[in-house]
Amino acid sequence: MARVVVNPLDLRRGASRLRDASKELTVVARALAGVGLPEMPAGVAAHVEGGIASARSLLDGNAPQLADGSVELERRALWAEIADRLDAGYPLSGTQLKEFVSWMKDGTLLRFATPHEAASAGRYLGVLYRGNFKHPDRLIELAQILRAGETWADPAALREFSGAFVESFGAQNLVEVPRVIQAIEWSHVINGSFSPQERHVLAVVAREWGDRDLEQDPVDDLLAPFAVALANATYSGRLTRTTEDAIAHDEDTWATAQLLTKGTFSTHFLLECFQTGVVQKIVEHSRWEGTAAGLGEEPHDAPYSLGRFWEHGDHEGVPYDTKQIVLAALARNPEAAQLALTTPLAGVEVFDRVGQQHAVTSPVRLLYDHGRFDDDGRAFGSAYTAAVDSYLAPGTAPHELDAGNKLTLAVLDRVIHGDRDDLGGVTDALASDLASHHLAALHEDAATNAATDHDGGIAGYIDPEVDHRIHLSRAEIVDTLSKVTGRDDAGRAFLTGAAHYQADSIAEGTTAAPTFEGDYSWAHRAGAFDKLLMEAGDVNRLHDFHDAQEQQRMVVGFMNDVVSLVKVNPVAGVAIHHGIDAIGDSMAPSADELMKDNDRAHAVVQNGLTAAIVKGYADHGHIDLSGAEQRHLVRGGSLVSYNELDGIPRGRFEDWMNNDPDVSRIVHEALQDSSR
Repeated sequence: MARVVVNPLDLRRGASRLRDASKELTVVARALAGVGLPEMPAGVAAHVEGGIASARSLLDGNAPQLADGSVELERRALWAEIADRLDAGYPLSGTQLKEFVSWMKDGTLLRFATPHEAASAGRYLGVLYRGNFKHPDRLIELAQILRAGETWADPAALREFSGAFVESFGAQNLVEVPRVIQAIEWSHVINGSFSPQERHVLAVVAREWGDRDLEQDPVDDLLAPFAVALANATYSGRLTRTTEDAIAHDEDTWATAQLLTKGTFSTHFLLECFQTGVVQKIVEHSRWEGTAAGLGEEPHDAPYSLGRFWEHGDHEGVPYDTKQIVLAALARNPEAAQLALTTPLAGVEVFDRVGQQHAVTSPVRLLYDHGRFDDDGRAFGSAYTAAVDSYLAPGTAPHELDAGNKLTLAVLDRVIHGDRDDLGGVTDALASDLASHHLAALHEDAATNAATDHDGGIAGYIDPEVDHRIHLSRAEIVDTLSKVTGRDDAGRAFLTGAAHYQADSIAEGTTAAPTFEGDYSWAHRAGAFDKLLMEAGDVNRLHDFHDAQEQQRMVVGFMNDVVSLVKVNPVAGVAIHHGIDAIGDSMAPSADELMKDNDRAHAVVQNGLTAAIVKGYADHGHIDLSGAEQRHLVRGGSLVSYNELDGIPRGRFEDWMNNDPDVSRIVHEALQDSSR
């Protein structure tokens, strides 16, 4: 077997020669830049100048490559010297230690490390700093090393390095890192207080830091490198379950949560953090509300939040609510979000106002009914979105569709039945879910009024025979639409998606020439949905659109959008599908413009669906447009869109649409179904 012998001294000599050569090339390149040329014929001068420029460019390009090569040889020389010592756990010499720390700090040592060498470096780094990281300058230095490794190491080496570092550094030490950062950032406040407001605050560290100014961002420069190292460690396979669980179950849940602010963590680790940082927190707060409200201090996570006091920052920092941090971390791992929000809880009991305990098995019910959040429920909503989008992605297995739709129903049930007005972020997420995955089901149920089996008090039910889709009663659809359109951003996003869906259905449904025996269920679904939408927005009872609320304006805008979105390829005669991906597109004219004309707004509500159906049949060539041409309603061979018209032209369109016998004959069956 061949044996490769590496002589570190030869590598260092080679590095020195490359470094010298790089400097010499740089000197020559600069000399060429200032060389004086004698007077020469024009043609010759151009060639000479071009040749010199080319030579200088070549030298300028080679010098950095030689310098980089010298760095690589030096780092590999050090690895040749220390690899065996690190594996055996021996200390490094003074020179070796100095080079190790310096080159770890600039990232070059890990840049040229194998995964095995990276693991050795991480293990040694943990030993090197675990006894002194509470000294602020040492923690700052360690954060710089971790950040450099994240920047320069390849993914495989970084995973090995991170896993070995966290394991060697120790779970208890890692959890204390956020407290060290906290003490540095808040030293002025902590040192000026007779006693810190929380027992985990490291007042000794604050006194050591004193009144120095912190140049590093406490979140991005100090906390983030440790968070990313932990995230990589949980995915590396090198971190023992004992260490993971020790971090997740540490009594200082605030500090553990801080370590979840950056990176994507393993599923097991996040589920453990969900139990300690969310479930147990909610139970703890319910106990205070039920038995000690007003008698003691309300449970809180920490009085000194990271990033809020730092004078060079935006003073937003890391959220105060640790539940929010954990839920945001779940959103970055859809599998963990799925399991956290759908796995029944065991042994969880919350306290009511009189101190009585009640068992809760549904994670969604626990979060929605009993959780208190500082962010309007946005982190909860983001975790729900990640979970349901993954469950309902195209091509997922039937059991995933079933789980995803059950999650939708669980959230929908709480939004329409839960008595919360401080969780708008969850309603926004529900609107996105419905617009992305459930518009067909909502239209179908609006038309059929499917019977609803109330399983355990949850709204709606799942149909296992048809893609495990959701079913809602008409009353539940109205309640859902009312909640969703009651939120400005959520309502607009949902209604824009619904307008695209309905326009596509109309364009598709009007493809075939109408017959008495034809299928007009598409028209029935559209009409039924529109009726429930108008009921949800109280549009039917609105007498003066000048007094309309934003919710009612959005509903009128939806009617307008459906008309404008019905599109057919005039050459091929086929529907142009918009798809849900087009959510957010702006339509014209806007609902505000409609509201300026009371009559027009009422006309859009009354005639919008009819005009959309007429437009679809006309573009497919099934309606004789001679009557429309006489009324100047045809442009470029196509019927104009009803919503684009004002005043007299709009009146001519309505007259033609409602009174032309050919139009009536073609759209009769569809309109019959749309108005059922």
